[in-house]
Amino acid sequence: MKPKRSYKQKPERELREAKQKIDYFFEQAENYFLEGNRELANKYVKKARRKAMSVKINLGRYKDYKNKFCKYCYSYIKLGVNAKRRIKNKIQLITCLECGKVTRKPFNKS
Repeated sequence: MKPKRSYKQKPERELREAKQKIDYFFEQAENYFLEGNRELANKYVKKARRKAMSVKINLGRYKDYKNKFCKYCYSYIKLGVNAKRRIKNKIQLITCLECGKVTRKPFNKS
């Protein structure tokens, strides 16, 4: 039986630099999306995901990144433009208009 692989924790400096790059990629994705270039915006989302995976950062944990891209087709999401949100029985339904998939999240009115 093989022993489990142990993964080393990345140095704090490397994680900080990666987080800055991911922030930059999402800013660029938003800028290009607002200009009307959706393909380039989606490309920057994929770059951000790739960078996060290389340093083992889970983008789903960070609330500011979680709602910015579709988890199925990885396209940049802007509510009202290429995604729609419906609230039904205290559940928030976000439908990606690029791929048609629905993401369900609890809705807390705060």
